[in-house]
Amino acid sequence: MRTGRTVSGLLNWLHETVGVHEYDRLDLMFPIAQRQAIVDRVRSAAPSSLADVPVATISTLDGFRFGMTDGSFSGTEPLMRIYAEAATMAQVQRLIAAGRGMTGV
Repeated sequence: MRTGRTVSGLLNWLHETVGVHEYDRLDLMFPIAQRQAIVDRVRSAAPSSLADVPVATISTLDGFRFGMTDGSFSGTEPLMRIYAEAATMAQVQRLIAAGRGMTGV
């Protein structure tokens, strides 16, 4: 489908339609021997909020996924990815910092 809009015009339309959306990710490497301790630490934390944003859901289907009210571990390598999505980059960075703080890494 052609809209006749430029990429920046489409992005502006998207922000007007659904609001501003920011994203970032942090990859943390750690010794494989620390994996279970980190998993246990995150599991026991079970936070009710991260970076002052209430946690609505916690899924452990494939790692840990915290569903926030406003908006993972790899099984094969010692890598943890912390993803965050929020309305502002400042909030994204606060969420990533909170996630990292929970891991102790």
